[in-house]
Amino acid sequence: MEARIIKETGTQWIRDSLRHIRDTRGKDGKGLAGVEAATGVARSMLSAFVNNGYVPSGDRLEKLEAYLDREYGAGQDTPEEEEAPAMETAMLPSVQRFGIGGRIYSTTDYVTAFGAMDNFRREYATCVMIGHPGTGKTTVLKEYARQRENTFYIDCWPYMGTRDLLESIADAMGIALKPGSLMRATRQLVAELNSRPGAMLIYDEAENLRGDNVKKLDTLRKLCDNTPTTALFAGTMVLQDALTRGGTGMKNLAQITRRNRMIRMNGVRAEEVRDMLREYDLDEAARQGLIKIATDTAHGGMGNFVELLNICLNAAQGGTVTGRMLDAAKRYKLLF
Repeated sequence: MEARIIKETGTQWIRDSLRHIRDTRGKDGKGLAGVEAATGVARSMLSAFVNNGYVPSGDRLEKLEAYLDREYGAGQDTPEEEEAPAMETAMLPSVQRFGIGGRIYSTTDYVTAFGAMDNFRREYATCVMIGHPGTGKTTVLKEYARQRENTFYIDCWPYMGTRDLLESIADAMGIALKPGSLMRATRQLVAELNSRPGAMLIYDEAENLRGDNVKKLDTLRKLCDNTPTTALFAGTMVLQDALTRGGTGMKNLAQITRRNRMIRMNGVRAEEVRDMLREYDLDEAARQGLIKIATDTAHGGMGNFVELLNICLNAAQGGTVTGRMLDAAKRYKLLF
C-alpha cells in the first residue's frame, strides 16, 4: 500500500541532475551514456530512475552522487538552479509525516499481488490488475519494478497514440526508437524484448488505452505473442470492461482476454491501517476516522488517507491529532 512521502529528498537532487544531463547533453553523446561510462551504472537503469520513479541500490546511488559532486562540485545543488534544493529542504515541515523514508507496508493486497506477478511471469502470461483508485495499485507496481530486474513500468496517459505508447515502452527500457514507421518501431521493440527473455511490461492506468480503435491494445498483445515477455495491464473496472468488450462495447478483445490472469486489489484492511497508525499520536476519533477513510475503496481509499493524515500531522506540529483536526482536513479537501 502507498506509504511514501511525496518528495524523496534523499534521491530527488540526483534524479534532477541526471534529467538535466539527459536534456542538455544527450545530443552530443555525453548524456546518460556518459554517466554510464563514468559510473558503471547501466543506461537503462538511469533512464528508469529519471523517468519512472525506480530507485537504484545504495551502492549505485553512491556512485552517482560521487560523479555528480565531481561534475558540478555542489553537493545537492541541481545544475540549473543551485539554491533550489536547499530552499525546498528548508521548507519541508519538521513534523512527523506518514510514509517518510519511502516505507512500504506489506499488506495482504501487496503480498498477494507480488506472488501473483512472480507466478504469472513464469508462464509469460498476460495479466490484469483491477482495483478502485486508492487501493495501492501504482505503489505495488512501481515497487515490483524496482525490486525485480527486467521489469519495466509504463504510465499510460489519456490520448496516448500508438507511437507515443511505443516510445514510452522504449524509454522505460532505456532505448531510443529509430525513425520510421510504426511497424519498424514495433519490430525494434520485438528484437529488443527477444534479447531480454523473461521481461515484464507493466502498463499502469491502462484504461487510457481504450477507444473506438483497439489497435494500441492489440499491438501490445503482439509484442508478447512474438517475444518471451509478460504483460500486465492495471486499472479500474473501466479497464476490465474495455478488455472484455472493447473501448466502446462494440469490439470483443478475445485475443487478449482469453489468456488473462486476474489480480484483484481489494484495498487495505482495518487491522492493517490500525497497525500503520501505531507510531502516531492520535485520539480515538481521529484513529477511527482515518481507518474508515483508508478502507473506503470506492472513494479514494489509501490515497485520501495518506493526504489527510499528512495534513493533520502538519497541523498538529508534533502534538496529538484529533478528530476535530481530521474533520477540518476533510472540509479543506471537500470530503464531507
